[in-house]
Amino acid sequence: MPTKAKYYLYVEETGQLQGRFVVAVALFDGADEEAIGEMLQSAETSSRKLARKWVRTPVPSKLDYLTEVASVCRKTSLQAFYVLFDDASDYALKLTAAIAATILAFPAEPESKFTIVVDGLNAAERERVSRFLRRHTLPFRRDVRGGRDDNNPFLRLADAIAGFIRHKDLDEPYTGLLLEQLGPHLTQLRA
Repeated sequence: MPTKAKYYLYVEETGQLQGRFVVAVALFDGADEEAIGEMLQSAETSSRKLARKWVRTPVPSKLDYLTEVASVCRKTSLQAFYVLFDDASDYALKLTAAIAATILAFPAEPESKFTIVVDGLNAAERERVSRFLRRHTLPFRRDVRGGRDDNNPFLRLADAIAGFIRHKDLDEPYTGLLLEQLGPHLTQLRA
């Protein structure tokens, strides 16, 4: 019996700012997990972003980090997705809609397994997100977990994507420089 593919989704949200809310997802093939993790940690070190949250990262480090992330995307299965919402009401429902939209946009075989790690997700929210995902009747096995970005380069990447999109939405000047590089690897979804 052939082995089913395993994928990882790392999810971060920005919280509400000026009535807008961003959910960002970093997705990759589980076979690439170790290599991508090493490349992301190397990018954090060389860009001097380190393990800082996006809002505390200086702009030159943001530019260097996301330039290296674009390179990682070109070399591996890493892809980034985001959904921009007009309000943050019903957090779990919107988070679930963004996760479902990402899974449906990704060309995976039926019965593939998706491990979904959401930054800061507590047990009650995890149960609610899992329940909402079951209602979507996706043809994939799913495992929803909470995580912390303190020691996880994948969640820190999702944080960077969410922060970048938030800044793009606010017309921050540095975002225009990166959008072209990230463009083929950064997909906006509707949920």
